[in-house]
Amino acid sequence: MDTSWTLKSYSNAKYIFEDQNDKRILFDCPLDLPDAVDNENYHIRLLEKSGVIENDTRIVRCRNRKEVVGGWLIPLLALESSEHSKSEDDHFLLVASTALSILFAKPMEYLNFETLKGSDENFLLTDLLNEDVVLFFYDASVLGNLSIDHNLPVNFISMGYVLRSQARNRDLKLSVPPISESTVYVNFYSEDVTSTDLIFEILHNNYAYQENVVLRFFLLYQVLELMSDIVLDHEYRLVSKELSKNSLSLDEIRTNIDKINKNSKLGRRINLLFRNYCDVDSELRLNLDSACNDFRDALIDDDQSKVFPENLYSVRNTVFHGYASLDPGLVEEKLEAIVQALLGITPALLSSFSLERRSKNFHQDNALDS
Repeated sequence: MDTSWTLKSYSNAKYIFEDQNDKRILFDCPLDLPDAVDNENYHIRLLEKSGVIENDTRIVRCRNRKEVVGGWLIPLLALESSEHSKSEDDHFLLVASTALSILFAKPMEYLNFETLKGSDENFLLTDLLNEDVVLFFYDASVLGNLSIDHNLPVNFISMGYVLRSQARNRDLKLSVPPISESTVYVNFYSEDVTSTDLIFEILHNNYAYQENVVLRFFLLYQVLELMSDIVLDHEYRLVSKELSKNSLSLDEIRTNIDKINKNSKLGRRINLLFRNYCDVDSELRLNLDSACNDFRDALIDDDQSKVFPENLYSVRNTVFHGYASLDPGLVEEKLEAIVQALLGITPALLSSFSLERRSKNFHQDNALDS
């Protein structure tokens, strides 16, 4: 029979658990914890991040409600040590106490007691999980219902955080630059993005555990392709709406039909995605543009320059069709820079994607529609 543990008592940051055979084990938190707050809007999710340390505690705020604290990212290591910068912070201690009360209310749901040895009497949280686990404590009244996986902040992946349920018994390969800020600002999938469950699966269950840089590139590009399918569908709708007008001239009808033919091509849909459907920070664009140009300069014998995002599509075609003839070491080096830039920009695309934005600029003359 499987052993089932429940929280038996709590006092002075000492948590005593008991199984059905009356065996008791203890988690003795070294922090001076106050009483937890009972609030139905407070919840936790377990995340994982490679190389996280006890000082990596972060406050979480929503980009469109920056004045309000929406949650905390708390490494398990910060709950097992008093030797870190937040150990005497009253706000952190209250949040830590509340997060632990939620965690321990359903210990069998979150913790793996099977890792304990029969003689163990005291345990650490990292004994039951691992040292890379991070408690995401959040206020649903601020951030919304995050119990559904793809409702989690879309930019967690670019910060190095992966949902823990996907991480068990697998080696996390996701590596991102360190975060220096004590506060992180999160955003979420646009309501216009469909297949969010599939995109979440690609990022959290595939990309995060993939070491091969070529496969990581195509996983991220697959996300762009899924978004480009939404683009194509919307372009069809916009053109159909135009064609339904009785006042169109023959030339205008031909122009709209030509748009459909052009927009059916993947490269053009990717261009539309970046230029007409999303609002992305210029620095993110420049990073990806620069990485793509570096790749092309080093590996593509082509005198024709490509502007962004045509250069990204050019890289995709080169790797897809000509990988066998390329220098693998140089590909890995140059493609890694593109992958890191793509990982940074993809959440911004997913959160800013807007069908209405394209509907408003559909009639504007631009390079894509000329």
